[in-house]
Amino acid sequence: MPYMVLRNGLHQGDKIEKSISAFIIITIIGILWAIPLYVLIICSLKDVREVLTTSIFLPPSKPNLNTFFITIDPMLEALMNTSLEVLAAATISAILGSLSAYAFYRYTSKIKYIILIVIAIATYIPYQSVMVPLAIFIRSLGFYDTVWGVFSLYNILHTNSLFCLQYLFHQYQKS
Repeated sequence: MPYMVLRNGLHQGDKIEKSISAFIIITIIGILWAIPLYVLIICSLKDVREVLTTSIFLPPSKPNLNTFFITIDPMLEALMNTSLEVLAAATISAILGSLSAYAFYRYTSKIKYIILIVIAIATYIPYQSVMVPLAIFIRSLGFYDTVWGVFSLYNILHTNSLFCLQYLFHQYQKS
């Protein structure tokens, strides 16, 4: 049976070939993306001797959850503290960012655009170049190695939410 010609001038067979090639490319990218996850899971089920003596891609000879129990106990307190700090800091950062974005949207001045451009440029500054001066600043405030220090760092580094959220308000009319 001859192939049908579709509206865009392609034959039905050409469309199927493109779909198959796209599926193959996506599958290959998915496999490459999943390799580190596979290695993480496989190596976490091995004991230390087996990790050091076998290939990272080989499954464990005897799956073992002992490494989880060894590492979870000393890390549980730090994991809980970090989770609570990040949850609180992200919530406050989102609230302050959305309030300031709305205020910037309602504000009518020429300096508003200059401030937004400065914020937009600041979002492209790598964190690594900001961290040392920011750590010195946090230490000068007396917040170094405290909950308030982590909280302050998170909120200072995420002020760019003002820039991102400000564009959301352009969708709505001023009332």
